Amino acid sequence: MIVLFIAVTFVFICIVSKRGDIKSERTPSSIEIYATINAMWGSANFAPLKTFVKGLGENYDNYVPAQLARTDYVFIFESDVSEAIKGLERIQCASTNNLLLISPLFSELLNGKIGRLKDTKRFRDDHGYTKAMLKDKLDPRKAPKDKLPKKWIDNELFFNAPEVMVTNNLVVSVSPLKTAAPSPSLMAKTEKELKLIICGDNTPIIERKAAVRALVSQRRAVGLQEVAKGLYEAELLYTYNDTADEVVRAGSAAVPVILGLLNDPAQRISQKNL
Repeated sequence: MIVLFIAVTFVFICIVSKRGDIKSERTPSSIEIYATINAMWGSANFAPLKTFVKGLGENYDNYVPAQLARTDYVFIFESDVSEAIKGLERIQCASTNNLLLISPLFSELLNGKIGRLKDTKRFRDDHGYTKAMLKDKLDPRKAPKDKLPKKWIDNELFFNAPEVMVTNNLVVSVSPLKTAAPSPSLMAKTEKELKLIICGDNTPIIERKAAVRALVSQRRAVGLQEVAKGLYEAELLYTYNDTADEVVRAGSAAVPVILGLLNDPAQRISQKNL
């Protein structure tokens, strides 16, 4: 139950001292990494895409969004499912005992991704497909552009990826490049209009993220009870992280709201589904 996990996480955050961040003006956000890769993929600029992913590895090797980019790349371009699983399991191992920095929603998405890759590996092994065989056959660089998926994979993972460094199971939070406040035009939209942007499959991910921030800002102006809707609503796949951040920033004032959600019979079905 994600709401329960958030409540436990919040209690710990209230108890422990404020965590320290690594300040870096160079660290790109997870959303920016995905947007850059997706743009190159969509225009079939595969050489710059390779250079970009390689640069992420050289400059931010332990940064979770960079690791996600690399695992996707080795799976798609090199057909190396074993290496992709290994990279994701490294993140999984570190996330197990670090709920303060890695959300249960991300962990759930990550576990699902690992499970699908393991199914793919079993299928390939059972049918005798080697990496060498598949690398040539499935290489996107050799496929007609109109046969390729229009978008890079895993936008949900990148949307929820923790902006942290993982080294030998030690997780350290990073402060990436600051994002601009939601524009007045977004803040003027209704909740329904913002949700259409947030859930729009063809809307660029940066615009979707901006719409999430606008929605959370609007709700914060109403009150914490309204903000907390982002922990259990249908769109939580995209609203969860920013909502959780806002709840944590509220400090002790959020405790009654979280406890109220846990004790509200009307939310029990939502909690079960989460």
